[in-house]
This record gives sequence, C-alpha cells and structure tokens, in this order.
Amino acid sequence: MLYRAITLLVLVILQFSAAAGVSSFEGRNGNIPYYKYRIGSNYLLVEVLDNHLLHFEYRPIGTLPEGKFLDETRIFVTPMVARHDFPGPDKSKRISFRVDADLCLLFFDGGKYLTTVCPVDLEKGYGKGLNINPDATRNAYGLGQHFRNPGQADGDWVGSVFEPGEMGNQMRPFANGAPIVTQIPILYGLGEGKQTYGLFLDQAYKQKWDLSKYWWEYRTGGPEIRGFMIAGGDLPDVRRKFMDLVGRPPVPPKNILGYWVSEFGFESFNEIDAILKGGRLPWGAWRRKWLPNEGWVWREYQPEGSRGLFEDGFPVDGLACDLQWYGGEFEGNRDWGVMGKLEWDKDNFPNAPEKIRSLRENDGVDLMLIEQSYVGTGDAPGMRAQFDDLASRGYLAKDRKGGPMMLYPGGPWFWNGGMIDWTDDAAASYWHKKKRVSLIDMGIRKHWTDLAEPEIYSPEAIYHGIEPGRHDHWDIHNLYGLKWVEGISQGYAATHPNERFYSMARAGAAGIQRFGAGMWSGDIAANRASFTAHLNARMHMSLAGVDYYSSDIGGFHRRAETMDYEGALPELYTQWFAAGSFVDIPVRTHVWNLDNTKPSAANRVGDLRSNLENIRLRYELTPYYYSLAHLASRDGDPVLPPLVYYYQEDPNVRKIGNQILIGKDLMVGVTANYGETERNVYLPAGKWIDYRNNEWMESRGEYASQVPVYREGKLKIPFFARAGAIIPKMHVDEKTRNVMGKRTDGSRAEELVVRVFADSEESRFTLFEDDGVTKNQGVRSTELSQKQDGKSAIITIAASQGGYPGAPGEREVELELVVDGMRASGAKVFVEGKQVVSSLENAARNFIRVRSDKLPVDREKRIEVTLEKMSETSSAAFNCYNGKTALGESIYISGSLPELGEWDPKRAVRIDRVPFHWTWHGVIGG
Repeated sequence: MLYRAITLLVLVILQFSAAAGVSSFEGRNGNIPYYKYRIGSNYLLVEVLDNHLLHFEYRPIGTLPEGKFLDETRIFVTPMVARHDFPGPDKSKRISFRVDADLCLLFFDGGKYLTTVCPVDLEKGYGKGLNINPDATRNAYGLGQHFRNPGQADGDWVGSVFEPGEMGNQMRPFANGAPIVTQIPILYGLGEGKQTYGLFLDQAYKQKWDLSKYWWEYRTGGPEIRGFMIAGGDLPDVRRKFMDLVGRPPVPPKNILGYWVSEFGFESFNEIDAILKGGRLPWGAWRRKWLPNEGWVWREYQPEGSRGLFEDGFPVDGLACDLQWYGGEFEGNRDWGVMGKLEWDKDNFPNAPEKIRSLRENDGVDLMLIEQSYVGTGDAPGMRAQFDDLASRGYLAKDRKGGPMMLYPGGPWFWNGGMIDWTDDAAASYWHKKKRVSLIDMGIRKHWTDLAEPEIYSPEAIYHGIEPGRHDHWDIHNLYGLKWVEGISQGYAATHPNERFYSMARAGAAGIQRFGAGMWSGDIAANRASFTAHLNARMHMSLAGVDYYSSDIGGFHRRAETMDYEGALPELYTQWFAAGSFVDIPVRTHVWNLDNTKPSAANRVGDLRSNLENIRLRYELTPYYYSLAHLASRDGDPVLPPLVYYYQEDPNVRKIGNQILIGKDLMVGVTANYGETERNVYLPAGKWIDYRNNEWMESRGEYASQVPVYREGKLKIPFFARAGAIIPKMHVDEKTRNVMGKRTDGSRAEELVVRVFADSEESRFTLFEDDGVTKNQGVRSTELSQKQDGKSAIITIAASQGGYPGAPGEREVELELVVDGMRASGAKVFVEGKQVVSSLENAARNFIRVRSDKLPVDREKRIEVTLEKMSETSSAAFNCYNGKTALGESIYISGSLPELGEWDPKRAVRIDRVPFHWTWHGVIGG
C-alpha cells in the first residue's frame, strides 16, 4: 500500500467519521453503537464498547454469510476475551476514530492522535494483516513470550520481530535450550509522557509482528482480522482495562508464593523424602532403566549428598513431580508407554493418599503433578481400554474419517496414541472427573499442564472447535493450552467449588490467568544467555497479563554444551536462585536429571549460605506478595511490573528489564554476570532506601553506582525500597517450614510485622489475609498508614475488616521503622487511644524496632515514635581482587580512621571472601 504522512491538524474533531467514497452504515445493538464501512470487496465493522474501548473487524465481503453487508452487526470474540457486557459510550466519547479512503482506522484519545491501522491483503489465507503507523509511538511492549537476544535483559519491541512457530505457539531452540514462543497479542504503544494505547488482536491464528519496519507490520491468518483498541490515561490505566477485558487472575493458593523443588524426575516417594530430609535411600533402592546405547540396566539411585533441605534450614512449600509419578520409562519399550495414565505408580509411590496427607500435615509441603494431553495405546494394563473409551466418546482429535487421529512421534517419552480435544467442553469435563477428582480428593491442588503448545500434533486433525464452522488444527492451535486450563477451572467449579487450585502451563494465550494458571518459560538452558533473555521475556509477560511467571531456575538443560564454561554452574545457579527468589512465582528449581547426577535443590547447588539468605528473605516478604496477589485480582495491577509501569514518563526506564519492581514500593536489581561484585542501579526520581543497610538516597533520576552485590560473603543482590513504603512481613528463621507460618516446633508465625520507610508524605498499604487454601471463606483486610511529621513518626494500623476461619483475634505487633539519620528517643503504642505496654530498640543505624504484646485485631492501633537526629556518618565498600590465601588466612582492611583501626593490625577489619572467585568484599560503616 502507499504510506503517507498523516496531517494531524485536520483530524482533531472528536467524531466517528469516514472519508468520502466509503460506503457506510451505522446502528445500535442496545447501548452499543456500531459502524459499518465498505470499500470494494473489503468490509470494516466497528463497535464502540465504552469511552475507552473500540472493537473492530476487517474481512472480505465474500466471507460474510451470503455476502450480506447489512446483516453483520456483531463481532465474534475468542475465548481469550472474558468480558461480554459493556455500557457503551457516554457523552464524553474519549476514544474516537476516523476511517479513510483506504479503509484505514485512525485512533484518537481525547483528540490526541494514537496510531493508524490499515488492512493489507485481506483476501489471503495466511499473510493478511495490518500495517501500523508508529509515528506517535516511542516504545512497545507485550506480545507474549519470545526469547530473542541472548544475554540481553533490557529492551522493548521497537526495532524487533516477534516470529511465531509453524502454527504460532511452539518450542524453539535458543542458546542450547528450548524455551517456548507463546503469542499473547496485546501491544502496548507508549508515546511521549503518559500517552498510551493498547492494541489487542483477538486472533486464534499464527501472528507475526515486525516492528523493525516503517510502518510496523502485523501478519496473521483466518478469514478476518479482529481486534480491540484500548485508550487510557497511562500504562497502568490501559493494562487494567486490558485485564478487565481478558480477565484478572484469581488469588492463587498461598503456597504458590513459596519454594518448590522439581526435577525430571522424582522416581519414588523415597527420593522425595531424601531431598527434604536427607539420608541415603534404603538398601536395595534399585530401578531397571533404559539408557541410550546401553539398553536395559539396573541402577541404584542415591541422591547427591546426604543432607536434606530441612536439615539445612530451608523453608519449602512443595515438590513438582514430572511424569515418573505415573510410572513407565522415559526411554524404553515403545509398546509399554503409559502417557495419559495419570494414576500413581503404586510400586514406587505406594499408599499415595496417606503419603500426601503426611507431607502436607507433618512436613508442610504439597505436591504438583504433571499431566499431558496425550493418551497412549501401549500394552501397559488399562492403556488401550482408556484410549478406546475416549475414542468412542469422540473426545480425541479426529482424522478426516471421524476416527481418532493417531500420532506416532516415536518417543522418547510418547510412542503412539491420540490427543485429547480440549475444545470440547464435554471432553474436558469427562477427563477431569475421570482423572483429577480422585487426585484432588487426595489433596492435590496443583496441576502442571505440560506440552501445551501443543508440542506434538497433526496438522490434519479435526476438532470440536471454538468458532462455528472452524474445526481444523489451524483454527485451534494457539487456544489449545487456554482451553486446557479452562477445563481444569470448570472442573473445579463443578466438583470442588470451594477449593483453590493452580495450574502451571507451558503455553497458553491471553486470558490464561483468569483460569487460575501461571506460566513458565519452558526447557531453558543453564547459561547466562538464557537466564538474562528470560528476564526480558518476563518484562513483556507481566504487561501481557501473566502475573505468575517463572523459569526452571538453574536451567533445565544442564549439560557440558549448555554451560558457558566448565565450572560455571555454581555461580550461575546462585545468581539465578537469588533473582528467582524475588521475581519468580513460584520459586522453582528444575533440571533434567534422569541419571541422578544433577541435583536441583538449593542446598545442593551453588553457594548454600547465599541461597538460604535469599529464599528466607522471600519468605519474610510473603504477606506483602500475597497482598499484591489480592490487589492483582481486584484491580488488575501486576504483582511484578517492569519499571516503565509506574515511571513511564522517565525515558531512562523504558527499556530496563534487569531491574524489576515488586508492587510499587520495592525494586530489585538482578545480577547476571560472572565475577560481578557490584553493579549500578537506576533510581527513578524520589527517595530510595537500600533495604540491606537502611541507607537513604535521593535521586533526580540517576544511577546509584557500585552498589555491592555481596555482603557478609553472601550474594545479596541490590534491593531498594521507596520512601513511604509499608511492607508487611512474616517472621522467618531456621524453624520456618512454609509460607503458611508452619514451624518445626509446632508453633505458627502469626504476629504482625511491618517494616515502614518513614516519609513526610502520608502513604497507605492494605494487608490482605485469608486461609490461603479455600475460596469463599472470607478475607481480612487491614489498612496500614504512616506519616513522619517533624520529630515523630506515626504509624496507624486500622481495625481489621472481615475475617476467615482460624484467623487470630489478637496478635503481637512488631514495627520495623526505617528513618533517615535519626534514632528513637521514645515510643508509645495506643489501642483506641489507650496506651499499652511496648518496648523500644534502636536496633541499628536508621533502624528502630517497637514491639507490643498481643493486641486485638479489630481495634485501631497507633504507634508514635519520637525521633532525634544522629551524627552523620558514611560507609565505604572495599574490594580486594585476586586475593589468594592459604587455609586459615583472611583479608583485612586497616587505615587512619578509628573505624579502620588507626593502622593498628590488631584492630583491622576483616572482610569476607566472595563465593566462586578470589575476591574479598566488605562494607564498613561509621
């Protein structure tokens, strides 16, 4: 087509209009006005759903029912769209459009030009699309998951290409691994300042976006192109409207926020016990295994090392069990496949109901079970009958003759069989009742939907379908994973409506989150290129609506050819685990470990002290993360947004992916370079506090330079809080077992711990609590507020609202107050105006602790802390590189200052060795 400059001055009139020569018609469906346009053989329908939302469809006239231009007044939506009731526009008509002589749509928000989309090659099958004017757009985000630049965490989509697989969603080689391309077709376009739009193209088909050209090109397939244009005041406003359209996530089970151990794969309950509790397996723990080039061999399994996670003080919330839980062999006799069995292997996982109960009640851990969509036809007992049952009911994908479409991938994990048709709700319901209900009754609430792209399929298969008249694989491929988790959600609604559940999907589509699903990035490799590229992918996935997103921490493919160099794994794993402890939900370590030589657990790989430090901090912050999960469900804000989400007017943050916000008030800077002992961290304008040492910094939008990465000899990646931040916490120590507060001594952590970064501007945060397990049993909310006024800080804990079974009626209160260059001279705690007993401690520089006895939760608490100035001091970071020492030797710093010992060797200050390198590091204050 001919691209032309758009003269903005003639387009500022707020109306819905069309150029001369365009056939047009308008009408109403209830409150929804619609507009129809035709030029030649092409057709455009636009619905104005509300003041900020337009719905449009392009198609050739020949694809309309009998070509009836005037009869088409509604636009079909795919299952990606959740909302179907819209109020229509009111008199403000904030969003507006114009149609030009080429049937292009020009979009405006309050009279301000956003972008233009023009149809291209509508008569084609695949290859039709839109050209998109980028003139008013500076940055672009969203689109889904795509690993594109090895080693790059930063970057938006401008200048790049989102290249789908053969059908769209697909596993793809990347840096010796195989992450997933998952298309989630929401494009956020950001202009100057706060100008933002969202272009959501509601297509089931393969979609390619090329933002390296002028104009941008979008290409897809199917008879038509359907989409939504979303306008809003800024990026958060548009993202919330998108989440309103495709669905917000329910609050997940609370223990999804914790640490989960996984590998391919656990071969018995004995192995799970060994990972948790240590010790060698009983004598005779042998398994017959099929190994490439060796055939059938007998191997004794012993987990590497003898200590368990519990022995080393790690909290753990669950284990994710790969396909070994239902038996069979990964590589072996093709006539003995059990893909689709989905029942416990009783030889290696005996008495599963009792064991699941014991793990949950005694050890505080849950299990997540993998499932696939494939049903084998092997000779293992019951497999053929199961296949025939599904085939007879018509619940498998079909061939052209109406029989089950047979798949023959040839192994190694699935030799032959069929594929469940999740587009048939009856099939999903039947399979849920046949397979999952008994597992749910045992206590399983976590489901791992593997190979959901789908990985193996026949392009010739026929399905029940989603849109009338469309039954080919091409029509459903990219919605297959979405329909799978929808079936799980509907299954729970029918059989266990009060149970909260979670699905971890390898692929999906827009809206997957509303069915209680999160995603992980696939079979990622153990190298820096993959780790950092994952961080960039998560930036876009967060904006695309997937709040619960994670990776195989440490790398799934951990072989010599995937490593950056020999011996790189310990440092890589430690950095990855540190990052995951902040930004992955769930925190899940995973690895291909069929030969039982590659442990996954965080006490067996990398630096144990660093791993323990980082996961304990994650558990401390559980109440904050969980409150963010409630807010995500209620309001549609992301749990872990990129910096651009809240600071889009700052051009410096628009491409940053290596720093990640946790809610609005916390920010972490990921470390992902070998030998990195310090890094620069960008601080948007405002006051920021180093969470590690409570030092304050005021930024005009600049970098904090050389922020230490290691402290006390442990990897503690940079972590900052915003002034005014109110962070509810949980008490965590060596007795902490899980996020629910379970402890090894039988007690529970139920005290209210709040860390407040005092500021002169009043701030608020709402703590949300429930039982963490069930739905509809009530939620308790507690508003927390702070304000520092002159020489005092006042923290108010409002009376809690609501409740849930088992909620404590009273609890201790512990305030951790962080101030700038001050100490406490006194503190008072009041309950509805009456002073109660409390204790005060100036625990460290800028850090004050106030404690009370148990206080009623349904009454307002007020804590007043009187402050006085301290003398100013500073701190300095010291590094000694290549400081090679003999056993028993350490490195010390001495100098002229008293804090450095005044050159007296006996008073010199010891610094700590950084793991993995001959580098010594220390921060000396005062």
